[in-house]
Amino acid sequence: MTSSASSSNAARQLEKLCLDLCPLLHGVKIDAPPAAALDPEKLRPLLEGSSPGSDLRPCFPQAAAALERVAHSSPEQAERLAARRLDALRQLRDTQKEVTAVLMDAFSETFLPVVVGGRIVHCLSTGPILRTATSGRKKNTATLSADKGTLPLDEVAFDSIIAMYRRLADLFRSVIESEMRSAQLAGRLIQSERARSLGSLSPGIAHHFNNLLSVILGYASYAANREDLPAEIESPLEKIIAAALRGRRLTDDLLAFAGGETAEETPCPVNQTIAGVLSLLASQSPSGIVVRENLSAAHDYVMAIPGDLHQIVFNLLSNAFDSMPGGGHLKVETTNILVDTPEGRREHLRIEVSDSSGIPPEGSAAADLTPPETTKLSSVFGLVGRLEGHLSVSSQPGAGTSVEVLLPVVPHDQGPLPPTRTGQAPPRPARIWIVDDDVTFREMCRVVLSEEGHEVVEFADGRDLQKRWRKIEQPDVIIVDFSMPEFNGLELCEWLGQQGSKVPVILVSGLSPDTPDIHKAMQRKKTYFIQKPFSFRELSELVTMALSENIVAGR
Repeated sequence: MTSSASSSNAARQLEKLCLDLCPLLHGVKIDAPPAAALDPEKLRPLLEGSSPGSDLRPCFPQAAAALERVAHSSPEQAERLAARRLDALRQLRDTQKEVTAVLMDAFSETFLPVVVGGRIVHCLSTGPILRTATSGRKKNTATLSADKGTLPLDEVAFDSIIAMYRRLADLFRSVIESEMRSAQLAGRLIQSERARSLGSLSPGIAHHFNNLLSVILGYASYAANREDLPAEIESPLEKIIAAALRGRRLTDDLLAFAGGETAEETPCPVNQTIAGVLSLLASQSPSGIVVRENLSAAHDYVMAIPGDLHQIVFNLLSNAFDSMPGGGHLKVETTNILVDTPEGRREHLRIEVSDSSGIPPEGSAAADLTPPETTKLSSVFGLVGRLEGHLSVSSQPGAGTSVEVLLPVVPHDQGPLPPTRTGQAPPRPARIWIVDDDVTFREMCRVVLSEEGHEVVEFADGRDLQKRWRKIEQPDVIIVDFSMPEFNGLELCEWLGQQGSKVPVILVSGLSPDTPDIHKAMQRKKTYFIQKPFSFRELSELVTMALSENIVAGR
């Protein structure tokens, strides 16, 4: 290989290494976090003219020009200069520390890394500096100085220049870290806005989804209830019903995620909430995470606002999932324990969420982050405190992280009553009005109720009922969709009261019965509630109950 070819090869390697060490300057977005949040275009004006390679504005331009003149005096000199710079930058890349290279004779150049999050994001260069000449080269040095007006620097002056560049590197690092934190906060704000938007949309999504599920579950359970059902159809119908019930649990989780459906505390099942959140998160998390759950607490009801409890569970579990982007092990357990309180020993629910993430090693890229998990656990701490509970976190490098939450459980005699069957005989034929803006849902109700001998009249909405109220025979029961857009269930119940009507009303909705407006509507006598989606049998039993009370009390 000729000297010219070697010099060209060294120059190409030097150019490539400069690109690797100064990605932001050259418009290259860094892939690895946390520096991945940085925008090269915003930082380029700050970084221009400070790095080795193109457009360098050296500290001593006369010395740089003199060196270039000497370097280009022969191919061997140019090769030596490129090779020494290349060696120095390789050493800086490997050690992430400042390197001073002796380029030739009395010329040196110092390179300083700017390290953020354990990665070199930029490199500063002083450019060539002419230092006090060594013996045997005084004549050449003096000639260069006289030609360009450059005086060699003694050690004191040189150290002062390097100290200035070190402060400049620290300033660059501070600015880049500040920009990185701003970018991370902006990203979290966008995520927060998306989550808030999803939360505001969730009730509407759940409402429409529940309408679809009600039709599916209603028709499927109606068909499955037929005595002449062929055996080969029974199993598929059972699977349809099971899938619809899973969909019902999903909409419950969506509504809990949205929160705000009620501001009143009520007994809430923790095991059920954990299972629901796990099913939501598991589908969006890395496949390498192995989840082991042991929800063995016999008494898991706690007094809380449902949305707050869901937020506690969601933040605990999503914090664990997020801390293991590369996979790992997650263990979720619930147990009952006795805790000493100022009021005496009281039964508590213990929730333990353990993951295999551990604390990042000091000095690592992850250790320099301000993770969103910190914010999640902080919000959990505040919510748990409101419920008179306790939160503790333990973690060791490489050993994993464990979060424990203790919440007082509802006394056994104050918990929710288990559901019971009415055990009532088939209802007498009755006149039933159905008020819903969803024509498919109305049709399903008409089909299944007509099968039991009822006469069903459909109304498109509350206004339609108002117009026809005195024009047709009065009903025995009115089934009303609570969430109609113009004239909702609460308004219709209030209007019926103004008309002096004592007809039983069954409110149907995908929302919780604890929703304030539904709770208010339920204050009207002979008003019932059934949550969408529901089966044919659940609707039939509630109609029977309403008719029975109407017969006993009189209309």
